[in-house]
Amino acid sequence: MKNILIIFFLFVQFVVLSKPLPPTINYLSVDSTTSQVEIYWTNNSSDVTGYIIYHYDLNGIWVSLDTVNGINNTYYKTLNSMGQSSSQRYSIVAFDSNNNNSPRSEPHSTIYAQSDYSLCSRYCDINWNNYYMSNMVGYRLFVKGLNATSQQVFFDTVLNINNLDTNVYFSDYIYNNLEYNSKYFFTIAAYDENDSLSRSNVFSIQTTEIEKPDFLYIRSVNNLDTVKINYHINNHSDITDIKVYKRNNYGSFYHHKTVPFDSSYLYINDYNILDIGYYYYLSPVDKCGNDYILPSMLMSSDTSIVNTLNIKYNDNSYFNWNNYEGFLGNVYSYNIYQELNGSYSDIQNVNNNYFPFEIQDYGVSCFYLYAIEDNNNIYGFRDTSFSNKICLEKPPLVFLPNTFSPNNDYKNDIFSPVIEGVYEVKGYVFNILDKWGNIIFT
Repeated sequence: MKNILIIFFLFVQFVVLSKPLPPTINYLSVDSTTSQVEIYWTNNSSDVTGYIIYHYDLNGIWVSLDTVNGINNTYYKTLNSMGQSSSQRYSIVAFDSNNNNSPRSEPHSTIYAQSDYSLCSRYCDINWNNYYMSNMVGYRLFVKGLNATSQQVFFDTVLNINNLDTNVYFSDYIYNNLEYNSKYFFTIAAYDENDSLSRSNVFSIQTTEIEKPDFLYIRSVNNLDTVKINYHINNHSDITDIKVYKRNNYGSFYHHKTVPFDSSYLYINDYNILDIGYYYYLSPVDKCGNDYILPSMLMSSDTSIVNTLNIKYNDNSYFNWNNYEGFLGNVYSYNIYQELNGSYSDIQNVNNNYFPFEIQDYGVSCFYLYAIEDNNNIYGFRDTSFSNKICLEKPPLVFLPNTFSPNNDYKNDIFSPVIEGVYEVKGYVFNILDKWGNIIFT
């Protein structure tokens, strides 16, 4: 009887002391829709009737979260996880039919990922805590892009991530080719040889919102003392500068200047050689430094290019000039504006790039040409482009007598110059010198 009691006691002690082995957590994954954590594990003992889920709370204490009954129920989904805002840590305890508990399993932490995006960037920096799972192959990045205005998905892809900047605790990856005016959603996932996925939280960025113009039409160019270019542009709230491109008749366009943006015109202190024509086009620059080559109007591919009007006076007998090519409509007429001695006049409807003209009046006359647009502009504009200004001088004629007789007979008694065009003369100096160059009269 004594031996039977001893054997029974040892058997009971063996049963009590034979705790289940701790389970092995295979992987954790954050549900992309609910943000709750899914836990997958493997049981390592035969006499198991259930599992206790432990969570490592904010106070650094392992707290019993829930109980799962049944040896084959090796999956659990949390109800109140903060997996969307931080990495969550879990461990599992198995218990048997004798209420023996296994030691806690090796803890597992969810992947928590974040991004760093700067205004105007075309990339973002993504980092996350390193994750370990059995037979792990690497990481994948799930990316979805939505247009910020229409909320339509324009991009949805999965990237296998290689060449990670990885240390013991964190991994870092640069994602490039971001589009403006978009919202991007990202998820990092570790995967193993069986393609099991341990997903991170879903995190997102809103890229810089930029309103891009649809068109830029150069209405006119004035080539007087400075070059003034008038233009028409839409959606310009994010435009900060205008790049001016220039070429002569035979060259290629080059970046000439960048000027601050104005909604309708710009000035360039340009020196244009009169006998050479110049062409311009404009490229708006947005607040992020992106510049655009735009059509002159919607549903068009033609860039608005204008040329300067250049008028020349040749052989003291005629004006000629080049054609103006910038209007969306046609040139209605060319006119020559004349300024002489404070008076102004127009020479109307000079065509064929040629106008005969001889200077009749003494003094300085200034001229410029201007082209007037017809009524066929699609925007309803009727603009005027001005040429360079040229000033011509016809000096007064001075006649001096070669002798005089100061004898009071009223014939050639006075020696004085006679000036044709005297109204242009403000004054003069009259000296008489002897043959040795000495002034004898002034």
